Amino acid sequence: YFEIFDDSGKNLHGSCFGYAFGGILNKEKHSFKPEDVHVNLECSLEELYNGCLKTVEYTRYVTTLDSQIASVTETKNVEVKPGFKDGHEIVIKHEGSHGFNNECKDLIVHVVQQKHAKFTRKDNDLIYKHDISLVDALNSASCKFKTLDGRTLNISVDEIITPQTVRVIEDEGMPIYDGEEEKLYISCTRKG
Repeated sequence: YFEIFDDSGKNLHGSCFGYAFGGILNKEKHSFKPEDVHVNLECSLEELYNGCLKTVEYTRYVTTLDSQIASVTETKNVEVKPGFKDGHEIVIKHEGSHGFNNECKDLIVHVVQQKHAKFTRKDNDLIYKHDISLVDALNSASCKFKTLDGRTLNISVDEIITPQTVRVIEDEGMPIYDGEEEKLYISCTRKG
């Protein structure tokens, strides 16, 4: 019989015929603390306006039946609800890393809003940049464009359009959770 010590001089209480050698490995394994898994989910402004179902792929750590720690790649369907904002967190309980003693952490999905060519989001309001020719600006031409849900809006303008012209359309902004919608601002930019 002999004693085994770790680097700090701590006695590991075992013998070469006991559990000491396995105990060193088990000690390292049992010190494994599972963590929440964080993953980014890129969404277009159309997806955040209309809502959608997307799939995320992520890697998490799990404990195996033989007390090993393994990394596994998973996929999970995530519901993006209309009106979610950049930075919104979707928490999926117990789908993060798993540790010993059935300790389960969460999968946290961070919504990342992609840049849009024509629309800019400010809180729940939308700003649409409308390019217009000088002739159309002088003739007060109507402003026609597609919304984020595919509808066509035709906004009449009864004044000469300048670079400072901004029209506000109620209830055409981003949807919010109680079903209401915010404002849409149309900012005119002269072409050429």
